[in-house]
Amino acid sequence: MVRKDLNLDSIVTKRLQLRLMSEEFLTRCLDDKEKAEEMAEFSIPEDWYEEKALMRLRRDQCRNNPRYQIWCLRSVILCSSAEMVGHIGFHSEPNPEYLKNYSINGVEFGYTIFPKFRGNGYAMEAALGMMLWAKQIHHIEEFVITVSPSNLSSLAISKKMGFVKIGEHEDEADGLEEIHLLKSAALKNPLSL
Repeated sequence: MVRKDLNLDSIVTKRLQLRLMSEEFLTRCLDDKEKAEEMAEFSIPEDWYEEKALMRLRRDQCRNNPRYQIWCLRSVILCSSAEMVGHIGFHSEPNPEYLKNYSINGVEFGYTIFPKFRGNGYAMEAALGMMLWAKQIHHIEEFVITVSPSNLSSLAISKKMGFVKIGEHEDEADGLEEIHLLKSAALKNPLSL
């Protein structure tokens, strides 16, 4: 079970804090690195600043739809060192039109763990934390992730969490991707979050 922080901006798991990135924070990351780091109160690696297109996309989603804000990107932060090791977030609010052929009462999410922090189980812990939060707080019934067939690490994580391949599609930016679905009733929590 996810430990519920009274501050709804954070989801806390055994080793991680998943802190919501506000529209203001994303704007600061794009425009003023120093102010972004002051605002963050955690260490931000250079890897994050290389993801400008993602920052703009999610910031603009928040601007255009304030209800999306709670589903937006979250910094994946190590509780022990206050370092940002990656990010995770939902691509939209639940039940978007583009998922209707794949999922009912579902939502798609994605994650990135920065290279120097990979291999420690952070991706799976963060993903489980997000899904348990969405299930417990928002009653989400299905989760979707898309994974490149060449991304063996993410495919292994997907399988370990109980996702099942339900299709494929051609992404304009990323090429061929497998579509994986997990029904919340089958959500496995091997980590005792």
